[in-house]
Parts: sequence; structure tokens; C-alpha cells
Amino acid sequence: MLSLEETKLYLRVDSDEEDNLITSFIKTSREIVEDILRFNLSEYETLPETIKQAMLFIVATLYESRQVGNGNEIKMKELIETVRRMISQYRKMEW
Repeated sequence: MLSLEETKLYLRVDSDEEDNLITSFIKTSREIVEDILRFNLSEYETLPETIKQAMLFIVATLYESRQVGNGNEIKMKELIETVRRMISQYRKMEW
């Protein structure tokens, strides 16, 4: 899974002030990815790099778009479609 430390490194966040927010985004990214894949990520001993990158992409998008306005709104449909394309090779046909 994604650790807080590696996610903060990816986001280039040095302080601990937003740890709770980033942890929440990590959990949200996992839920989104599991929903797209149609299985729990706990089935993996080691998370495939593509799935990990998809999760980091989600976290970064949520983090960068946390302030609405100025064209900074999250376009969830586009986000989901991008992630779906990134990880489609791992997706099960049904739950």
C-alpha cells in the first residue's frame, strides 16, 4: 500500500501539518482503485507499480484540487477514466 512518507515525497510535502489530510486522500485513493478493480488490494503481497502510480495520481489530484475556485475543481469523471485506463489490465470482470 501507499505509505504516508512515500506519498508526501511524491507530493513534495515536507511538513507534518497536512498528514491527516494526506492520509485521508490515501484511503480515498484505495477505495477508488478497489472499486475500479473490483477486488480488495489486500489480495496483493506487493502492489503492482501501475496501481501504485494510479493511487498516487489520485492523491495528487485531490491534494492539488483541495481549494476550489480559479479553475482548480476536480473533474471526477476524467480522473476516474484516467485511472481506469491506467489499471484496466488488473480489473476483474465482476466482484
